[in-house]
Amino acid sequence: LRLTGGSTSNIGRLEVFHRGEWGTVCDDDFTDEAAAVFCKTLGLPYANADALGNYGGGYSLPILLDQVTCHSAIDARYCRHRGWKIHDCTTNENVGISWKHTRLRLIGSTSNIGRLEVFHRGEWRTVCGDDFTDEAAAVFCKALGLPYSNATAILNFGGGHPFPILLDQVTCQSSKDARYCRHGGWRDHDCTTNENLGLSCL
Repeated sequence: LRLTGGSTSNIGRLEVFHRGEWGTVCDDDFTDEAAAVFCKTLGLPYANADALGNYGGGYSLPILLDQVTCHSAIDARYCRHRGWKIHDCTTNENVGISWKHTRLRLIGSTSNIGRLEVFHRGEWRTVCGDDFTDEAAAVFCKALGLPYSNATAILNFGGGHPFPILLDQVTCQSSKDARYCRHGGWRDHDCTTNENLGLSCL
């Protein structure tokens, strides 16, 4: 796999190598979920991966895959498709992928204790404390470059803060990196800002 033809290093046309040749992927049915799986397989950050339809139209490589779906797949090898070189697409329907680093910060009275905030698509947002454990706190403290051996989650931290809530039901079972923690979906929550999550990174 590779991403090529992008104006920056974090965007490009998805290409696949099969039986001695590089080819493209048609964008039919290719979702952000699939983009995340391919980014993960490429060793790239994938929490904010986006599928880009009609990317780089007219490119000369053959189309190798169509109707790629990655439901519940953890590696691109396990995604489904119509079959090699079976498609009803033109090269105007090549799929591209973009990805971004998710940024984290703690806002509080000290550098080690504060409200957890995540930067996503141009704005800072908070995290709801539902299901968030001390285990998850350790993962996020480590991602922040802070001490984490005695990390704890602080529920209902800084209630009423005006930033909108980005994440809910965050779980990090067996995860050693915050990018791999699960959640209920970007901006999908049933919380109020009174349920903002804080961390103590000690």
